Amino acid sequence: MRKIVLALGVSAILVYAGNNEVTAVVGGVSPLSSNKYDDHITYGIRVGAGIKNAIIDQLEIGYDYSDNVKYTSIIYPPTKNKSSVHRFYFNAIKEFDISGAIKSAKPTKLYGLAGIGYQRFSKDVPTEKNGAFGQYGAGLKYYFTDNVALRGEVRHGIKFNSPHRSNLFYSLGITYAFGEKKQEVVVPPSLNDVTTPPVVKPVVK
Repeated sequence: MRKIVLALGVSAILVYAGNNEVTAVVGGVSPLSSNKYDDHITYGIRVGAGIKNAIIDQLEIGYDYSDNVKYTSIIYPPTKNKSSVHRFYFNAIKEFDISGAIKSAKPTKLYGLAGIGYQRFSKDVPTEKNGAFGQYGAGLKYYFTDNVALRGEVRHGIKFNSPHRSNLFYSLGITYAFGEKKQEVVVPPSLNDVTTPPVVKPVVK
């Protein structure tokens, strides 16, 4: 069911707006507070679409996967077990063009994000519950070309069913932009800009 909802959501945002982006990422997760599982690597994919005439610049749906996540059992003596983790999330993104501020010849965007997600363990982990979380964060996009960018990001996710438990997410990825592009507006020359050729008076001999 969650996969169907994710697919429908991706289709909806792609139909709604142009200037679409897809990003492949690799990163890590550092559990904070009283979480009982270890730091682990994550791999993911994100699909986003630009929004016109709105406060936010982009809506994004993402999926991250982690395998062999080690956690400590609550029985005595404590032992290390493994589980995989699936994370689905939806973000609203606001971008700021900082190319001029850093004097970069390439387009560079700083962005902030806020969203919600759902985390599911493949095994029944006694020390951690499946459930929804809220997240916020910031990132940077550096465009090598009009379509390809390097993207770095840091997010803080807070569990709804266990507010005292949270995760720090960090990732690095490659973004590919496609779809509608901004068209350059060609301004016709003003009549006042037309240079009138000088009048040559005939020479009377």
